[in-house]
Amino acid sequence: TFSSTWWGWSEFDVKIAQMTDSSSQPLVISDVPLHEIIPFCHQVKPSTKFLLTTEANSPSIPDNFSHIFLYNPSDRLLSITKQHQLKPDLIYQFRDPATKLAISLYQLHVAT
Repeated sequence: TFSSTWWGWSEFDVKIAQMTDSSSQPLVISDVPLHEIIPFCHQVKPSTKFLLTTEANSPSIPDNFSHIFLYNPSDRLLSITKQHQLKPDLIYQFRDPATKLAISLYQLHVAT
């Protein structure tokens, strides 16, 4: 048998992938460094789309996806989503007190 977690594929990546894979057309937006999101990318279904951004650019958030998620977003990225009239709801968080590692997943909703 194979384990779902192994070198770089942590339990939070597996759990978050299960959450995003439950959507028919998910979009995952993130501004983490590429090496931090690659293990997660290998866990999701092939049809999952990603929008990766850096501090230097502000993403244009498309609206043709069934669900939009933010993978471990910075405060800046959370602020940008609010400027686009989107409400980020925290739906998953992992914290390791020994290393201070914190991983979060938000789902975006139209603000009312």
